[in-house]
This record gives sequence, structure tokens and C-alpha cells, in this order.
Amino acid sequence: MFFTQFHMLLSSGFGRSLILMKIRGTSLIVKFVLTLFIAKFIGFEALGIYGIISALTLIIPAAIGLCLMQSISRKAVTSDIAETVSSIRHYLKYLIIIYSLGLPIIYFYGFTTDNLKTCLLVFFIVFLEHLNNDEYGLLLNLSRPLEANILHFTRVASWAIIYMPLAYHLPELQNLDSLLFGWLLGNVLSLIFFTFITRKWPWKDKYVKQPLINWIKKEFRQSRLLYASSVANTGNSYLNLFLITFLLSLELTGVYVFFSQTLSAMMNLIHTGVISINKPKLVKAYKDSAEAYYGLCIRSTIQTLYSSVLLALAAIPMMYIAVHYIVDKPLAEEWQPIFWIMLIGFILANVRESFFSIFYSQHADYETLKFNLRILFMMTCITPLMIYYFNLWGAVFSSLLALAANLIGITLKVKKYLKTYEPS
Repeated sequence: MFFTQFHMLLSSGFGRSLILMKIRGTSLIVKFVLTLFIAKFIGFEALGIYGIISALTLIIPAAIGLCLMQSISRKAVTSDIAETVSSIRHYLKYLIIIYSLGLPIIYFYGFTTDNLKTCLLVFFIVFLEHLNNDEYGLLLNLSRPLEANILHFTRVASWAIIYMPLAYHLPELQNLDSLLFGWLLGNVLSLIFFTFITRKWPWKDKYVKQPLINWIKKEFRQSRLLYASSVANTGNSYLNLFLITFLLSLELTGVYVFFSQTLSAMMNLIHTGVISINKPKLVKAYKDSAEAYYGLCIRSTIQTLYSSVLLALAAIPMMYIAVHYIVDKPLAEEWQPIFWIMLIGFILANVRESFFSIFYSQHADYETLKFNLRILFMMTCITPLMIYYFNLWGAVFSSLLALAANLIGITLKVKKYLKTYEPS
């Protein structure tokens, strides 16, 4: 009886979104609690380092991945699985070569600075996060969001659920290396899970081999705009983090990470429960039906906006309780007001991502690139001065100003793109 009801719930659109948001919501809560745990028991300086490492797990893959996997994943929506697997094999060869070249450099740096253990942990975390993020995006585009989010939960939350109680009772585990080891273990388990759920894919079948450099050139011609856009987007996402570290202090970086990690987890929840489900639908609808495509574009944007507002409202009392009754540190209480402003940026950023899905469905990667470059340029110009003169407030308001200006331009462009599909 239970399994029948579960299958019915999973097969309905609303039920599927509900289950996915519950899984992602659990990950969000665990990630939020982990942020609180680090701030309270290890300190804001360690939280700042943790935030920088988290940023590296996105910046490095964005730089060296060339968006080849994003291109493969987009084509996978309408391609045969054997063709997709063939492309993945080439891509894996490329990644293994690149990371193998980087390992001796990291080893030498860690050895000479007497931080070998930490450096190796960070290296393998970045590598496995790269693989697991690519796998996650692929599964979403193949309309397998349940498996994708179980994989995400394993990578993000499963290890933290075990680490935090252990570290609470064993204070010797309240250090950065123990935290990183747990993070690495979560990624290993996630990779094992992906291997299991794709065991029936034609991994062992023969495929058309070609020189790796030729394959990269061919794929990069299709992904170069996605790549440039991804690098620009990653840059504007983490510009504040590194500027705060450079211009202010690692401790204030930890304060910024404390609030921004919460918003990042919330954005992931919206992306999973709304945006990622609508993205493959938009790709198919654009190809099949103009009328259905227009309606889906409108619905996906409204769903994203409403969900973001509701989640932001729910976050207000949650953060107040966390700061004043759980972390209970003067630095967190002093800077809590910046979180209320950051919530506005959270809503704008989600609507922006929803509009980018429309560009993605039409292969209008140039538009995404153009707007990502604009916001990066604007933030690069104003953020250093804003932080220098207004401290953390400068980082928050420069982001909000850049997002608002960027979203106005995107809205006008999307309206122009959809005019062709608007029912007469």
C-alpha cells in the first residue's frame, strides 16, 4: 500500500516536486546546521577557510571543465544514451589528465608549506566535487531528479550528519582536517552511488574513438559560450568572498560565509524543486510546441518567484533564532542585519536563473554570457570601493545593485524573445 501511494506521488508533477524539495530541504537544514556548528565550535576563521574551499570546488571546475559536460548534458536530453556515454568517456580522459598534472604541484606546495594533509584533502575534494556536480547535472537533464538529489544528499549532508555528533562528543575532531575528511568521504559515497545507478549504461560497449584533442576542439566549439558565461557567473558569485578576505579579514569572511552559505543552500532548494525540473521541459517544449513553450516559460518564472519569496520569509525567524540562541556570538549578532538585505538579492538571483533557463532552452548562450559579463564588470568596478568604505555592508549593497540592474535588462530581453511565441 505504501509503495503504491509513493509511486503515485512520484509520478505526479506536484508529488515529484514535493519529494525532491523534502530531500533538498533536508540537505539545506543539515548544511545550515553544519555552518552553525563550525561557527560555534571551530570558529569564524575556520568558517572563512571552509567558505574559500567551497568556492574553489566551483571555481576550479568552472575554469578547467570548459563546460564540456554541460554541453554533453544538454544534448543528452534528445540523444541516445550510447552517444552520451561515448562523450562522457572522452570527457573523463580529459579530466584525469588535467588533475593528474595538478597533483604533483599540490603535493610540492603542501610539502614545502608543511600543510600536505590539508592540501591533498582539498585537492581530492575539488576533483570529486567536479565529477559529482557533473553527474548531478546530467541526471537532471535526463529527467532523473530523484536519483540526482539522493546523490546530492549523499555528497552534501550524509557525512555531516555523522561528523557533527562525533565532533560534539570528541572535541579532538573539532578541526578543519577532520571536517574535510568527512566531506571527502561523502563525495566518495556519492560517486559509488552514481556508479551503481548507471551500471546498466553501455559503459563496456565499443565506441568510436578519436584523438582526445580533436574531440575537445569539436565539443568546445559548442560549449565555448557556455564556458565563458560559466566563468563570468562563477566570478561574480565569489568575488565578494575573496575581496572581503583581502580587504578586511578572514574572520569577517567567516561572518559573510555564515550568512551566504544559508542563502546558497536555499538557492539550491529552489533550483532543485522548481528550476531544474522545468529546464528539460523547456528544452523539449521549445522544440515541439510554441504555445506550450510560452505558457511553460511564464509558469516557471512565477513558480520561482513565489517559492523564493515564501522561502525568504521562512528564513527570517530561523536565522534570528540561530544567531541569538544557537551560535550566540557577538560578531554574528552585530552583522545579522546584512542578512535581511541579502534575502532580497536571493529572490532576484532566483528569478534571474529562471530567465537564464529560457535562454538555455533556445541555445541562446550568448545572451547568458552577455548578462554575466555585465554583472561581473559592474561588481568588479564598484565592489572593492564599497567594501573598502562600507565594510560588509558594501559587499551586500554592491551585489544587490548589480543584480537589480542586470535583472532589468534580462527581463526586457526575455520579453523580446518570448514575443514570437506569445499566443495571438
